[in-house]
Amino acid sequence: MDLDFLAHLPAQRDLLERVLARYAADERVLGLMLYGSLAQGEGDEFSDIDLNVVTDPPHHADLLAEAPVTAGSFGRLLYNFRGASDEPTQFYAYFDNHVKLDLDFILPGQLDVYVERRSHRVFKDVTGELAQAVEQSERLPERFVPDPADLAALDAMLWIRCTDAANKTVRGELWRAHAVVEYLRKEALASLAACLDGLRPTGYRRIETRVSPEWLRGWEATVAQPTRESLLAALAALIDCYSRLRDALAEQLDTSFDLASEDLLRRRLRALGVPLALPA
Repeated sequence: MDLDFLAHLPAQRDLLERVLARYAADERVLGLMLYGSLAQGEGDEFSDIDLNVVTDPPHHADLLAEAPVTAGSFGRLLYNFRGASDEPTQFYAYFDNHVKLDLDFILPGQLDVYVERRSHRVFKDVTGELAQAVEQSERLPERFVPDPADLAALDAMLWIRCTDAANKTVRGELWRAHAVVEYLRKEALASLAACLDGLRPTGYRRIETRVSPEWLRGWEATVAQPTRESLLAALAALIDCYSRLRDALAEQLDTSFDLASEDLLRRRLRALGVPLALPA
């Protein structure tokens, strides 16, 4: 298999070569696709190996269960673990060459058709599904356009969770409130910033270089300490950043949001101590 594109990263190249050789020879594996920074040609010495492993359905559970033993044949394995409940098909392994291997065992039909351009390299494709997904992704518009229904759902989530964070702060559940603020920065601010530049949201991944600096302005103020005053101020900053991003995106997409309900929640948040400016 041609791995010359990783010639400058011998640790990743050698490990990937062993992984591909093992799974390419396994008839229970229908497809292998590298994705992420290595596949994009943007990898460095810190890059993980991200690999989709498409499994034959009757053997899916066995392949996932065997992953720790199989990984031990790739090199000196230091640690490994299965994904949590929200990522049950993921397997992670860390080797003594300080490379992390992320395997995602998926069934036919589960591959996300929104394979980002330049972000994939197919090494095995028994059914042709991977080639089809790649072809579909290449026919997508260059600019990602979010569904207005998804934006409306994000808006509703933002206001409900902001109120939840304020309630927890006032109640004294400071670390729980802190976790909500962190979650909202990633799920709301990072998502809208990516959408404004026509990019599919990918959380914080390289957001410093992926999106326009204009969209990141003011984010520092959303980083809170676990104190009541800091959390309430961070919530206000987060809402200000969100409103600016949302309004810019609404103008781009010619869509609108439920401002009447928002006004009620803003007044509630202000009553709880969040230093928000109220509309005139």
